[in-house]
Amino acid sequence: MDAALTWAITTREFVTAAGRWTFRSMPAPPDLAHVAHQFWESRGLEPFTEEAVIPRDSVELMINLGEPFWVIDGTSGDKRLFRSAWLAGLHDGAI
Repeated sequence: MDAALTWAITTREFVTAAGRWTFRSMPAPPDLAHVAHQFWESRGLEPFTEEAVIPRDSVELMINLGEPFWVIDGTSGDKRLFRSAWLAGLHDGAI
């Protein structure tokens, strides 16, 4: 990778009565663009207990660097505990 590459990181900070968190994202660098579209992270005390991953034409690999979290199946209601990572493949409904 070119050492002169400038990382175009977008940062959004949210502060509400329910919590405070930061969301950062950046496009994949050119040498990874054939396998990744974007990298992102979220940190803080988030006021929500659920987040829907909406259908799209990509696969999301999420790596958890914090506390374990539950993923709830939107159809069956089944819950799975994820301690380190999970993969959201192509799907036709929110997960």
